Amino acid sequence: MEPSINPYASPGSRELNETARAAVAQASTGRHARFSSARPRAKRVVFFFYTAMLLLLAELAYHCTLVVFLLRAESGLGVSSGEATGLAIADLSLTLLHGGVRLALFVLFLLWFQRAYRNLPSLGAAELSSSSTEAVLCFFIPFLNFMRPYQLAQEIWRGSDLSELDPEQKVVFSSALVGWWWAFLWISIFLRMAAWYTNRYTGLAGNTLVAGEALVAVWFSMGAVLMQMIAALLGLHVVKTITTNQDEKWRRLATQGAALTAEA
Repeated sequence: MEPSINPYASPGSRELNETARAAVAQASTGRHARFSSARPRAKRVVFFFYTAMLLLLAELAYHCTLVVFLLRAESGLGVSSGEATGLAIADLSLTLLHGGVRLALFVLFLLWFQRAYRNLPSLGAAELSSSSTEAVLCFFIPFLNFMRPYQLAQEIWRGSDLSELDPEQKVVFSSALVGWWWAFLWISIFLRMAAWYTNRYTGLAGNTLVAGEALVAVWFSMGAVLMQMIAALLGLHVVKTITTNQDEKWRRLATQGAALTAEA
């Protein structure tokens, strides 16, 4: 089977001179064609990814404690008012911290995503399916945000691919990494929704907690936390790999373009 052609990356080494010449020409004209490293934005995204993972570990510990208390309540041993207050405070604190970190991570990720997509023309990508602004807006459109951001992330990955520029380049991560990241992210979202529904509609009978059914909601939440941790780890590698590849690809194209200019 013949290998598929990457339409978003520069051609192979036999056409490298023309690619470098075209990329450098693009970079020198047009606001959207200029390359600007996404690394400063990527550093902020990475920091908040690590912060989110630490909070997820804290949330996992909280849920483990909650399981113990629910099992005690189900067995009839009960929970003291002090323990219930402590759990309520921990839940509120984690909710507020998570909300702030997730919002910051989402905003910073979108800024990085926009910059990474805008860099593609400078790296030799042609016939892009969106603009950098539309690439960000699709995250906010219901139903469209289920698959469109993933498709654009794949477009960024392919446009930043070094193996097309240099056939001898060792590929550390394939574009499947983007697919796994997106899959685990949505699995975690669905588990969160299941936990909310179970806790909201089946965990209470009037004002009385039904421990067994509340326990199911906690298991859903713990599953969501684990999926989120995996998604965060994969997302971290996606951001790092794309950013590194874009910087390196631009460096090689600029070096080749400078050599061509010197020869001329």
